[in-house]
Amino acid sequence: MSTRTEADGTITSRVYSRIGLLGNPSDGFEGACLSLSLANWWAEVTLTPSATLAFMPNPECDPLEFQSPAAFVGHIRGCGFYGGIRLLQAMALRFFEHCRQHGISLPPGAPNFKLSYSTTIPRQRGLSGSSAIATAALNCLLRHYGLEAAIPPADRPQLVLAAEAELGIAAGLQDRVVQVYGGLVHMDFSTDTPFKRGQGRYTAAAPPGKDSGSVHARVKQLWLAGDPATRDAMRQIATLVPAGRMALDQQKWHVLAALMSRNFQLRRQLYGDAVVGPQNLAMVALAESVGAAVARRLFPLYLTHINQGILVTMPFVLAVYMVRDWEAAASGGAPVSEQAVGRATGFLAAVFCFAQLLTSFAWGIVSDRIGRKPVLVVGNVSCVASAVWFGLAGSYWEAVAARALGGALNAIILVEKAMIGEGLPSRADQATAFGLMSLCWGLGSLAGPVIGSLSSPCGASAGQGASPLCGEHGLLAARPYFLPCLVAGLLSAVATVLTVTHLDETLPSLRARTGGSGSGSAARAADLEAADEEPGAGGQAAEAPWYRQRACITTLAGYGLIAFLFNVMEEVLPIFASAAVAQGGLGLTPAQLAPSLSFGGIVLCVYALKGFPWLMRRVGVVRALRLGLWLAAPMALSIPACSLFGGSLAPTQVALFLAMGFKAVAGTSAFTACLILVNAAAPKHALGSVNGVGQTLASGVRGLGPALGGLMWGWSLSLAPPGSWLPHQYLPFGLMGLLALATDFVVGARRPARRRRANLLLGDALPSPDRLLTDRGSYIAYLESQLERVSAACLTVTSFDERLEQAVSAIRCLEEKTLNLARLVAVTQQFAEQQEAAQRESAAEVLRRLCSVEARLEELEEPPRAAAWEAKLRAVSAQVDAKLAEVGAASEAGLAEAAGRLQAALEEGCHTAHLALEKRMGEAAAARSGNSSMQAELKSGMEQQGNKLTALRQEVKGELTALRQEVKGELTALRQELRQDRLYSLALLCAWGTAMCLLAKRQ
Repeated sequence: MSTRTEADGTITSRVYSRIGLLGNPSDGFEGACLSLSLANWWAEVTLTPSATLAFMPNPECDPLEFQSPAAFVGHIRGCGFYGGIRLLQAMALRFFEHCRQHGISLPPGAPNFKLSYSTTIPRQRGLSGSSAIATAALNCLLRHYGLEAAIPPADRPQLVLAAEAELGIAAGLQDRVVQVYGGLVHMDFSTDTPFKRGQGRYTAAAPPGKDSGSVHARVKQLWLAGDPATRDAMRQIATLVPAGRMALDQQKWHVLAALMSRNFQLRRQLYGDAVVGPQNLAMVALAESVGAAVARRLFPLYLTHINQGILVTMPFVLAVYMVRDWEAAASGGAPVSEQAVGRATGFLAAVFCFAQLLTSFAWGIVSDRIGRKPVLVVGNVSCVASAVWFGLAGSYWEAVAARALGGALNAIILVEKAMIGEGLPSRADQATAFGLMSLCWGLGSLAGPVIGSLSSPCGASAGQGASPLCGEHGLLAARPYFLPCLVAGLLSAVATVLTVTHLDETLPSLRARTGGSGSGSAARAADLEAADEEPGAGGQAAEAPWYRQRACITTLAGYGLIAFLFNVMEEVLPIFASAAVAQGGLGLTPAQLAPSLSFGGIVLCVYALKGFPWLMRRVGVVRALRLGLWLAAPMALSIPACSLFGGSLAPTQVALFLAMGFKAVAGTSAFTACLILVNAAAPKHALGSVNGVGQTLASGVRGLGPALGGLMWGWSLSLAPPGSWLPHQYLPFGLMGLLALATDFVVGARRPARRRRANLLLGDALPSPDRLLTDRGSYIAYLESQLERVSAACLTVTSFDERLEQAVSAIRCLEEKTLNLARLVAVTQQFAEQQEAAQRESAAEVLRRLCSVEARLEELEEPPRAAAWEAKLRAVSAQVDAKLAEVGAASEAGLAEAAGRLQAALEEGCHTAHLALEKRMGEAAAARSGNSSMQAELKSGMEQQGNKLTALRQEVKGELTALRQEVKGELTALRQELRQDRLYSLALLCAWGTAMCLLAKRQ
């Protein structure tokens, strides 16, 4: 922003466009924002003293004449009916009214003016072109009337916003604040900020945005209505701003990039693609597709990996010459045994890998404790020391010790893999990073032999005083292999410095403590991007240690098998290529073999950088791994198939070129995808340990590979003696093809449900943003897959609700059965009462008959009738006994039958209820395994109902027992009364008989 005054009083103000870095669009939602002026485009307003007030139209934006109807229609459709002149008028109107309302008097005698404008800011591109014109006009008016101190900068954004409101332009304060102050501005519009006439703490803001010209009122309405999702998204956007400011202060550009990406994702989530605009989406997709942020963020890691390629391949060039010199010096001029040189050279080359084999797992555990960065620094420092010591070694065992030291302290590769897995949560970024790692390894492998060629720089001039270093006692004369080792060591030293200064710690538990007090929040904010992409594999880490998780074990086993497969193939290939044609080989010299190997390296670099990331976006990481293993089987057979041309050089070279390209594609797909799988399957807290095991396996197979490769070739030769027609050269490569298929079975072949779960875990169902934005079919397929997952989740919830409803119905049924049991008990009690009433009626009938007997006895006057009456009395007594027995038997049988029926019904009902309860409880437990609280509540309710049934059963049994005892007691009492009555009757009968006998004797 600039304002200048000419000698004639002409005032010109230029205001630049603006862009929002972070926080957009939270300024209208009590948020915060970081924005800056962009000097690429500007709006310029010129105020010229004049006798009258005049507002001049711009010939381009406010034309009054047109060349043709098409030009007129095109201008109106593109720029509307009103140009920028209305902004000048609205700004002047609000300026004069503001001065009047706040008692600011204009200087007397100030001349009138003429306002004109020009602009280069594109329309409706979110660059705040209209507010730039209004702000420039306000600057001119303030300078013209000398009121710059009366209206401070803090009040000007609100004044510009009021002018735009006059024209119906809906916007926020962010654009106006940036254009008033200029530069990079941090604005804070939170509710706890002290406001004065609409001001805020200018440390972050962002307008609702007008990228596509769409209306934003819906989001504002949701926010005002207190919608939780909208308010949470706005809150997240606002929290990105302080972290972004810290990232700017600390110049951590990768953190700022991650925060900006997260801001874009949240904005897109809130407003949708229609508001963001297709051009903006395509622009963001293009930026993400090139992977520039990944390359810049991990540059120290890539340089370190290039050095690893140099340090691994350079000794292969130097070792044989160093060993031959030491053997020649030890033999005192006698001929040197080439077999001894070969054995010593092989051991010297292998000792590095065997040292890594012994220490990789330990270094992985250490990196989980102290962090990745310290272990990486230790590895780089050990590379410097090992390379320099190796170049200065004066004996064979010194060189062995130097190589062993470099391997034992070198955990760089495992730490690199862990840092990529932790630092790049996106699977697409990981694929790009691992592709760049393969490219760096290829560059290091090419540079290693070149640097190794710097050995013996003195040559024939050694000892002739050509230079101090090449003199008789010069360093390079005494140690001719020191120069290439020194170059390699210096490169490792540079990588060490860059690692310390430019590489961030990625171990989550230590991130918050790196870089001072502020970087912790910045790192946590950068991790927000991982929150949307991580599928939540952390649950399995909490369940069991990594060595008990099947995913970790299978992926590590697959990584070891893949390393073994390609390492053995690398060893057998040169043996096969150099073998004579008669022995099934190709008969190629090293110079003839080199072009095809170089072509394979070029294909590897190109495919790793461009091909594999594209493949993974198209098919996913698991399918990419399986595709690489499937390609490895025919690739393994294509190499020995080159021998079919019978030693003809041209077709053999063409076939070998194709086979090497084939091998580069298969190897990169299998290796890179497996590395991503290892990082995805490993628990975050044990990522170093898991990669340490992987590195241990890789080191082991690299040590065993050369020996096994030679043994396999020798074994194949023994199966086909000279002159035999058997194509023995296919045997070792065929075994490697079978091993590739077996590896696919170990890593890729799973049950469908588990495979789908693993693919979701590892991100197969989550295509990268650039694929979704550029491929309409992929986008539709992704939406369909997400709809399928949501539908499955809804079906699961629906099934759970149905089963819960069934369980509630079962409880209601149980309650109904309980009521039925209560009714049965009531019926039983009623039956018992009826039995008791019947027994009482029977006893009353017996009493009435006894009374009738007594009455008949009294009526007897004649002794002859006594026998008849006595017979009748006996008959009646027998009838009474029979009736009593019948009544007693009927009562006891009825009572027993009723009690049995009640007991059977009760047991059957309880058993059925318990079976139903157990079945419903099982279904409810299976349906609601994810909701333990509801399951416990349901189980508790069922247990309470079971307890109620048990109590009711006991109560019914007790009442039945008491009723039975009571009935038995009453029957016993009744029998006793009947017996007593019968005895009384007999006694009366005997007394009557005695009296009659006495009467007869007297007569």
